[in-house]
Amino acid sequence: MNEIAINDTFVLYHNISKNKNDIKDILSINSENIDNIWENIDIQKLEKLEFKPEKIGEYTFDINGNTYTIEVYPPENGVSNWNFEEGNENNVTDIWENGQDGTILNGNWVSDSPHGEYSIDMNSGNNDMIDMGPSDNWDFSSAFTLTCWIKSSKTASPDSTGSGWFVNGGHNKTNGFAFYLDDTDGHRFLTNNEDIISDNSINTDIWLFMAAVYDGNEVTIYEGSLSSSINSVATGEVDADMNGNHTLAIAGSTSDWGGEGWGDPFDDPRIYDTDLSISRLNNIRLGNE
Repeated sequence: MNEIAINDTFVLYHNISKNKNDIKDILSINSENIDNIWENIDIQKLEKLEFKPEKIGEYTFDINGNTYTIEVYPPENGVSNWNFEEGNENNVTDIWENGQDGTILNGNWVSDSPHGEYSIDMNSGNNDMIDMGPSDNWDFSSAFTLTCWIKSSKTASPDSTGSGWFVNGGHNKTNGFAFYLDDTDGHRFLTNNEDIISDNSINTDIWLFMAAVYDGNEVTIYEGSLSSSINSVATGEVDADMNGNHTLAIAGSTSDWGGEGWGDPFDDPRIYDTDLSISRLNNIRLGNE
């Protein structure tokens, strides 16, 4: 069985004398392995087909009477990713298939996305959020990374009632954390003991890539865009219990915090169980992971 990472592009070669319909699933195999896999096929008579899988799982295809299986797996240290490409449903699927699907509470699908087709335009009223279930389904006790894409109509929080939340990690003002855009300050990462704040205002009406990276000691907040590499906007030490015991809320918060929704388009939130490097964050920003 061949193993490949999700969202990578792989190449499948097949003999042009064969009917393309003989291939059940057009998947890809790294072209460097072509000689090992297709020893009996004339390389000069091959046609190249490309495929970029968008969900993990096991895929099978037939060619020349032989069956091949490819296992598509999450990227290294990937835990959960909701790419918001459903487009017309009340639920969002964790495409890394860790069973952490979410329910949209008062949001609308819009045809606007930094790398896909859809995003969710969250309302900003009470309990407007994407409910991902209990936050203790994730382990935030050691290094982790949160990423997402936001578009804001204001230089601070677009939510008319208060803060614009990216991720509320079960924060109930005793434990857990919250990553958000303040209604007066800039980006913030909040625990029960620390409040890491940047004084940066944000650019409006463009897609911005946001990340919070915890290395086990410090949290660093990053910002980038489709055209600009990420840069650090705030860093601070954290000495707190980051594991919450409440709902993990995306693009909004629970009633503990007034249920404030994000209030504008929001896309592609992800959770990784390591502190990602700047290089890797930029790969995600560019749509290469």
